[in-house]
Amino acid sequence: MNSIGGVNKMKNENKIKAELIKESKTLHKEREKSALDDTTKHKQLEEKYQSFTKDILDASKVGMFILDSDFKVVWINNALENYFGLQREKIIGKDKRQLIKENIQYIFEDPDEFIRKVFATYDNNIYIENFECHVLPEGKRKERWLEHWSQPIKSGLYAGGRIEYYYDITEHKKAEEELKNSEERLKILFDYAPDACYISDLKGIFIDGNKAAERLIGYKREELIGKSFLKLKLLSVKDMSKVAKALAK
Repeated sequence: MNSIGGVNKMKNENKIKAELIKESKTLHKEREKSALDDTTKHKQLEEKYQSFTKDILDASKVGMFILDSDFKVVWINNALENYFGLQREKIIGKDKRQLIKENIQYIFEDPDEFIRKVFATYDNNIYIENFECHVLPEGKRKERWLEHWSQPIKSGLYAGGRIEYYYDITEHKKAEEELKNSEERLKILFDYAPDACYISDLKGIFIDGNKAAERLIGYKREELIGKSFLKLKLLSVKDMSKVAKALAK
């Protein structure tokens, strides 16, 4: 009996060992699968991040600075590198204030004003800032006008930091300048036209007149602006009646 009992005991022990080995192998496989799944998920997240930065942010024509809560540079995109003449690899992790003092301020026409406005946002990082700045050409860096727009980061990994956008408004500024020049040319043509010219609104209020008109009626333009054309008695009674009827329509 003792011999048979001993054999059965050994069989049970071997069976238990086999079950433990089997369970251990299963657990090991599950751990390997879990590690593989984690690696796959990490790789997928990395691919999504790379796609987001490369295909979207780096393709954007809006320059971007992302700063952490210590106002150190976390990331910039290709447009910002181009606008400021910077290299991403050399400034990641650098203090933005120091970068401005040592490098960035000198690319602008008015560096003191740029420093004043940007540093104010770091000292009191609770508001949205918006202003225009003129980048001067040097080397490969082109002259351009940029519109700065920035705001605090309120949530996520970089909460307490700040994001800064720089929009290229060069073409808009050129169009403004061309319009201004065009208006100036028209003003010169109007002022020095040989014929007397008056401009009034629909109520007959004098808006403008040229130099020939001043000579004709004996009044300076400044004396006429804002006054009623009909009350100035510049026309004959007959002509005034015609003008009054025309204005009444």
